[in-house]
Amino acid sequence: MKRALFVFAVLALAGCSKKAPECEAMIKVINPAAEKVKAAGGKGERPEDHIKAMNDIAAASDGAASGLAKVELTVPELKKISTDYQAMAKSIATAARDLADAVKTSDAAGKQMEKTAKDYELAVGKHAQACEEAKDPVDQEGCKRFAEGVGKLPPDASKTAEVEKVAAELDQVAWKGDAIKAAAKAVVATMRANNKVMVDLGAAQNKAEAAEKSFGTASENETKIVDQLNKICHE
Repeated sequence: MKRALFVFAVLALAGCSKKAPECEAMIKVINPAAEKVKAAGGKGERPEDHIKAMNDIAAASDGAASGLAKVELTVPELKKISTDYQAMAKSIATAARDLADAVKTSDAAGKQMEKTAKDYELAVGKHAQACEEAKDPVDQEGCKRFAEGVGKLPPDASKTAEVEKVAAELDQVAWKGDAIKAAAKAVVATMRANNKVMVDLGAAQNKAEAAEKSFGTASENETKIVDQLNKICHE
């Protein structure tokens, strides 16, 4: 997953005139947060690096919002800018934490997928062996129906509804021998385990896309807010 980074614009202290004290007070909150956000990027490509970066950005953004809330302002225009900036910073913090959660979920799901894939191959192999040794007509018919059902699995594992439909059909296959029945259940269980992983991955991807969209919107808002602050402080 590509990591989205948001960098606060750094304001120059020079140029603040009659509103200088209040402008300076705001900038002293914004600039440290900007530096912390910049420092959060480029620390590695491992999932844990991405997660830490996003959490650091969230903390810096929350710090900017809470810091500005404590700055006493009298100039109406600066009050509005402070309120807008706080809302923007909070939205960044939320988006960053959502991205951190998405990366964490995706990483865990990826590892689980490797496990379920191996479990599925092992379960299928044991069931195939049991079918080769099946002597009872009920079990032989069951093996035939089971193979037909597995053949209906969609090539795209992300089609979880179709996978579950196949799993439900396989649950209905009749067996006489306990061992072959257990082997069949193991196959279905691993199918459902992989299905859950795919659902988790899909949810993580949706969360990440929503968070990245929030980053984009906040970035546009940040630019406008900082331009307004610069204009007011330089009047």
